[in-house]
Amino acid sequence: MGHRSRRRLLATVGVALLALGACGDDALTPPDARSTIEQLTTTSANGTPTTQSSGPNLICADPPPEEIGLGSTITGEITEALPIRCFWVQVPEGISSISFELGGLAADLALNVGYGFADAIQYHIREFWRSNEEGTSDELVVIESPQPGPYYLYVGSSGFGDFSVFDVGTATTPEMSVPPTGASVPDASSCAEPATQITPGESVSSELVGREGTPHARVYYCVDVPAGAAELAVTVSGLEDNLDLLVRLVSANQQWFDLSRGGTERSVVIENPAPGAYYIDLASALDGASSEFTLTVESS
Repeated sequence: MGHRSRRRLLATVGVALLALGACGDDALTPPDARSTIEQLTTTSANGTPTTQSSGPNLICADPPPEEIGLGSTITGEITEALPIRCFWVQVPEGISSISFELGGLAADLALNVGYGFADAIQYHIREFWRSNEEGTSDELVVIESPQPGPYYLYVGSSGFGDFSVFDVGTATTPEMSVPPTGASVPDASSCAEPATQITPGESVSSELVGREGTPHARVYYCVDVPAGAAELAVTVSGLEDNLDLLVRLVSANQQWFDLSRGGTERSVVIENPAPGAYYIDLASALDGASSEFTLTVESS
């Protein structure tokens, strides 16, 4: 295959999770994606990519995210024993905008909103919306033309000792009132919504339409890799603008990516991949970056 003759960009990282006891805005802010990527690209070029053998330790695992209905509000509390609370809401098609509001605060709390899976808000700052007004002001995140699927809310202290009762809720345009679905919390341990499943040997052609500002537009795909595979090759071709390619094995806290600029192709090749669900993220690399693309997944 032609793409295998190209220089392979292979970088893998065990994602370092957030230290919730830190003070200031950094308490809720993942490491800058670009500096992390630069370190990993250098490491990969030296032929010694970093790995992490331990499994994931998701910040929203205990307690798990609580579902919020559309157009409803629930009450929670941030305490020293429970410094974060996570929630999720299922957004249907046909919504022109959705608002997430955090209010009733007696201390400085911050609100993060991520699309897709709870772990998305732990990887890179570019992947979530954030509101962190100083003091006890209400926090508000408004998303125009939201992609349908699960959205996650992450509420936590902005600094040491910022504990408070809070109200968190959603509102949509057009106005909707939909109770919680009662569904299981979507996770990335298996191929599930909002990812489109693709099988090895298959190609999919589509288009990613960019938007201004962060987080950048993205689309998810997923492939199940069986035990005993010698290689997993993910290629994106036909690019007209700069898109980032990320491949994640959440069950092992690992990710690989090709964030090169220019050209019409991105590729990630994983030797001796562990079995499991590999999520493939295609995201605009820059504000407004849009492109048609063809995604090809091969396994041997």
